Amino acid sequence: MIVIGQRIIFTLLGAALLLGASNARAAVTTYTDEAAYLAALASLGYEVANEGFDSPDWLATETFPVLSLTTNGLTWAESNGTTNTYLMTTTSGLDGSALRTLNSTATGHTDPDGFYLKTDTATTLNNLHGFGAWYKGSQNGSKVTFTTNGGGVGFTGEEATVLTTWKFLGFIDDAGFTTLDVRVIDDPANTDIRLIFADTASIGAPVGTFPAGTLDLSASNYAVNENDGTVNVTVNRTVGGFGAITVDYATSNGTATSGNDYQAINSALTLAENEYSKVITINLLDDLVYEGSESFTINLSNPGGGATLGTTTTASIDIADNEPPPNPGTLALSTATESVAENAVGGITLTVSRTGGSFGTVTVDYATADGSALQPGDYTAASGTLTFLDGELSKTIPLTLTNDTVWEPSEDFTVTLSNVVDATLGAQTSTTVTITDDDPRSAGALALSTATETVAENAAGGITLTVSRTGGSDGTVTVDYATADGSALQPGDYTQATGTLTFLDGELSKTIPLTLTNDTVWEPSEDFTVTLSNVVDATLGAQASTTVTITDDDPRSAGALALSTATESVAENAAGGITLTVSRTGGSDGTVTVDYATADGSALQPGDYTQATGTLTFLDGELSKTIPLTLTNDTVWEPSEDFTVTLSNVVDATLGAQTSTTVTITDDDPRSAGALALSTATESVAENAAGGITLTVSRTGGSDGPVSVDYATANGTAASPGDYTAASGTLPFSMVN
Repeated sequence: MIVIGQRIIFTLLGAALLLGASNARAAVTTYTDEAAYLAALASLGYEVANEGFDSPDWLATETFPVLSLTTNGLTWAESNGTTNTYLMTTTSGLDGSALRTLNSTATGHTDPDGFYLKTDTATTLNNLHGFGAWYKGSQNGSKVTFTTNGGGVGFTGEEATVLTTWKFLGFIDDAGFTTLDVRVIDDPANTDIRLIFADTASIGAPVGTFPAGTLDLSASNYAVNENDGTVNVTVNRTVGGFGAITVDYATSNGTATSGNDYQAINSALTLAENEYSKVITINLLDDLVYEGSESFTINLSNPGGGATLGTTTTASIDIADNEPPPNPGTLALSTATESVAENAVGGITLTVSRTGGSFGTVTVDYATADGSALQPGDYTAASGTLTFLDGELSKTIPLTLTNDTVWEPSEDFTVTLSNVVDATLGAQTSTTVTITDDDPRSAGALALSTATETVAENAAGGITLTVSRTGGSDGTVTVDYATADGSALQPGDYTQATGTLTFLDGELSKTIPLTLTNDTVWEPSEDFTVTLSNVVDATLGAQASTTVTITDDDPRSAGALALSTATESVAENAAGGITLTVSRTGGSDGTVTVDYATADGSALQPGDYTQATGTLTFLDGELSKTIPLTLTNDTVWEPSEDFTVTLSNVVDATLGAQTSTTVTITDDDPRSAGALALSTATESVAENAAGGITLTVSRTGGSDGPVSVDYATANGTAASPGDYTAASGTLPFSMVN
């Protein structure tokens, strides 16, 4: 194990490494005196790298193998490939920190252990020329071997014997070497042997072989608190540790200033050979005034001693203030809503207010978002960041509107705050801006498309009425609609419907669906109406209502119409005359009609009765109608007389069997029928009188009505048939005889 400066790296190398021969070469000179060895290197013009073996970071134990370490272009590693041998540093019990190898009983003391030195592949082949170090063993009796890639180094006898006291061995190889293998070989009789090398080994090589190193700050940022007192900045040395090196460092003001926030420094740092880090301490100044986070920088420059600067030569020291900051305030839009005319000059400006404090610089983002108003057609999209400087209380957001010549309904968009930095967002984080239009509006007129509609009771889906918008379609308008009973009644014939139709901007028609009730009972055609009302933001057209007629689909039984009697008799003086009844039988569905008319018989109009004609109308469900007849009541006796009433021209029904009635008028006046008598008591006639003889029967004292009298001959002295022809019969007298 090898310790180089403060950094330790181990490499486990395979057991196939060449151990080398023991024969010495003429080009190799050995030394047992350290001063003579170092003087010889100097006389040859070689520089010397002192490779340190001790490190507080390298505290390996015998319980695990260690890895390799590379420094100054040299790699140090364990040279045995087994897991039973180790390289480690010791910190107690064996003369302080040192390189230690172990050859243990686990390998029967037959597998030599040691360490391996190899130049970096970037260096020139065989560029090493000298190696010297102090060593001793944990026990006496074992041997140590030195083998380079050129062969064995000629240490023999006492020089090669491991003792418990320190001894120095060194050699110079004029031809140069690339690798060195140092091993301890146990005496089989011994127990575990530890080969210990003192703190450093002196390695010689041509000038420029060993890198002085690269200097970097350990971080690019150091975060501290104002009241920490100091801040420590570490300068690290990597990629070499040869020789003493220097570097300048200095602080520079940023937002933090020297004398107020920290004490400025400007000096140089020196790192000794194999020293790999140094700390720069900077004093911080604490005050009682809040200043916020501040920073200053420290810079490395002017490296000396062959060192170079790395990539991290400047670091920022960030000081966090330990005083509580004053309130930076709350940012919010001033209003929840704003309204602006489309043609407003300059558009509209929203105000963002800062309340509850105004300390420091704070920012907030803003952005517009479409609502019903769309950009760029209605407004110009806007987004950005508002910056409030210390003490500022308000900022404005200018918004540009698009003024066109087309009417539009009021439209809106929003402006929203977000991403506030170093302050808080208030409750009012957004404002809705409503744009009112300045162009003339043509909203149009709303009307039903038809005055009447007819629909079958069983029509699938009922019927749909259309409401049309004409003469313009700007904006949203509404109109109410409602059904109203006519001869059709809800819910028996249709379903009542009411509602509001909403026409959006540009919409030209809407429909009203109507549901019908399909029953199994015949009904006449019935109707109901649909009426528009309460139009909003438009006008009502001429056709504000539609009458919907429902035609029935069920079978109809209209019935038969007939007079109730074939004959009627009535006294001439009957009050109110006489009334005939027309009956409807076999059904009563719907409205039906039938004509009637009187016709003279022996009774004549207008002397005996008043002529009558007309039409009887039977409504749905009606079963009878009457015909009133007026009689003429005179003071002259008459015999019974009659006239007829006849039905004809039936509509939507049939005529029954009794289509006419004969009405007989009986007289109510006193009768003078008179007396009947032969005019003479005797008559004489010659037997040969031509035509025989005629006797007269006279009616005297009255002649009302027809009368009759029988007559018959009877034999006297004259006998029939010899003297005359027998005669008998009846003489009828009419009203005028």
